Amino acid sequence: MRERIIERYLVKRVKEIGGVCKKNPPTYESGWPDRVVYIGGFTFFVELKRPGETPSKLQAIVLQDLRRLGFDARHIDSKEGIDAFIEYVKKIISINSI
Repeated sequence: MRERIIERYLVKRVKEIGGVCKKNPPTYESGWPDRVVYIGGFTFFVELKRPGETPSKLQAIVLQDLRRLGFDARHIDSKEGIDAFIEYVKKIISINSI
């Protein structure tokens, strides 16, 4: 499965739950995650890969730095991973709305 298919699926699923999924522009520094998800007052950084592929060393460092700064930054490599991410986001939003 190509990364582009996983990326389209993420965009579709985020839109279904009322969020926005933006692509980082190519002018960003190397290593930045592919997508940024905005929903319910939260921001998530997502690096997408083909199944079984892992982030490059630089991408892993950027994800770690974003997490250190308090952001949710993750790597997803499958539609199942996206589905799990969407369920997590839905829980976070519902907990925050109480």
